[in-house]
Amino acid sequence: TGTLVQVVDSVASDLVLSQDGSMLATTYGGTANLWRMKPFGFLGTLRGSPYSGLFAEFGFNGEVVVLGSSEGVKVWQTKSSKRAAR
Repeated sequence: TGTLVQVVDSVASDLVLSQDGSMLATTYGGTANLWRMKPFGFLGTLRGSPYSGLFAEFGFNGEVVVLGSSEGVKVWQTKSSKRAAR
């Protein structure tokens, strides 16, 4: 038993919750959508590979999200949704 607390308006082939529970990343095809959990809201879309699926993981206490695909690995800063410097 349980109580439904949120329905996310997104399709997903994979999802990951940040370690502190503040963000959710859903992936489908070549995109990842980032969501704030409280108050719930859409943060933005990250573009990965247009040709393959993605997997996502949070790192550095939720400050980055790492996206992996058959075309490589991309690291994005979650605060600005910009790719982290190399």
